[in-house]
Amino acid sequence: MTPSQGDLDGLCDYVGTIWKNRFLPQLSNALVLTNVDAWYYGAGGIALAAARSVSGTGGKAGVALPSNVALCVGWNVQQHYKGGHPRTYLAGPAADQLTGGRRFQQSYVDAVRGAANGFETDFSLVNLGGLGTLKLGVVSFVNKNAWRTPPIFRDFTANGAHVDSRVDSMRRRLGRDIPP
Repeated sequence: MTPSQGDLDGLCDYVGTIWKNRFLPQLSNALVLTNVDAWYYGAGGIALAAARSVSGTGGKAGVALPSNVALCVGWNVQQHYKGGHPRTYLAGPAADQLTGGRRFQQSYVDAVRGAANGFETDFSLVNLGGLGTLKLGVVSFVNKNAWRTPPIFRDFTANGAHVDSRVDSMRRRLGRDIPP
């Protein structure tokens, strides 16, 4: 069953709300959430698109780290395979959450892990019309250098999020290199 435009809009609204409730309190108040976008792919490509406005700011006061600094949430999947695993880079950690310049405080890491696991749980509770019950996960499109037909969905393990205490980088967040 193909979802309706209202279903996809409702999903964006729901994701915006749970992201705002779970992650924003852990991030700098310099970080501003403005919108949630979604695409529903059918057999022929994009069948529906949604863009919804959301407003919210981070909950941690103080100096924000530069926009290329991130805290990384890793998501566990039951399958074992070589290569990259699903992760989410959260921009906007506050500078006062650092310890020793290279790591985030363990209490902060634990709080963000709790937020990530809560976000995954909240997401699994949504059931919107033609979208049905949803799960967070990744899609495997390639196996041994060949395209899978059909691709395989791998859902995240419940309460399996992990957060690295090391400061991570999103190098392209600062923009293109500036020529001399």
